[in-house]
Amino acid sequence: MSLLGLEPWIEIFLWSLLFSIAAFAANKTLGQRDKVKAIQKETQAYQKEMRDALVAKDEKKTAELQKRDKEMNDKMMQMLMLPWKASIVVLPIAWGLIAFVFPSLYQGFVIRLPFDIHLNAILSWTFYENIFRTASYGTTGFFIVCSIVFGLVLEKVGNQFWPA
Repeated sequence: MSLLGLEPWIEIFLWSLLFSIAAFAANKTLGQRDKVKAIQKETQAYQKEMRDALVAKDEKKTAELQKRDKEMNDKMMQMLMLPWKASIVVLPIAWGLIAFVFPSLYQGFVIRLPFDIHLNAILSWTFYENIFRTASYGTTGFFIVCSIVFGLVLEKVGNQFWPA
């Protein structure tokens, strides 16, 4: 069964493109990368000031900076949590596609690709020997491979048009 009447690999390819666009948009809006970068810049400036005060043994400056310690820790925690907001949207979409849509639409789908990035090949001691061998992928594997490629391209190209 096919949703658009196209070859299954083309449809999965298109699903992964749509998913990658949705993930990119969610990361840009919900992840608030510009806010994360601003917090990161502020905390790095604070850490540099603190380090300089400690090296110079300026107790007055160190004491003054320590008063902002809790505020900086809160900002660092916020910086760590912001990117996870996008995951609340992205992960259920991926799970829904992988668990429900693909098995019902593309039963028995298998595609052979000229590289092997299955977990056992990546974790193998002979990774570079294993990566360039032909491997079979089902719907989930092909979707993940396509999504990785689209995600990398969108990140590079999308940041040119929609900077943080």
